[in-house]
Amino acid sequence: GNGSRHIVVYRNPLDVCLSFFKFFEGWFFGPGEVSLDAFARAFWLRRGEPSSELENASFFHHLLSWWPHRHDESVLLLFFEDLKRDLAGSVDRIAKFIGTPDYDDA
Repeated sequence: GNGSRHIVVYRNPLDVCLSFFKFFEGWFFGPGEVSLDAFARAFWLRRGEPSSELENASFFHHLLSWWPHRHDESVLLLFFEDLKRDLAGSVDRIAKFIGTPDYDDA
């Protein structure tokens, strides 16, 4: 390997869809122009495997692409909800994963 480390964060798909919708609302479409349901069906759920390196993968394609690597030493798979629930523990886990000396000693 090349020594790279990968931190992959999964999040509840419903929360991701709503966050994505809020991000686009007012930027790509005006408030109230597109319902959350229409956005989810026509845009978010229709995205699939990217056809080029310039195209984004779907949320689910992204999740599935990392799942086989979940036990790799160079991959740390985290859940957004766990990060929020235990920030200090998550920071410790990430620090150990990337090889950071104990920051309490600094």
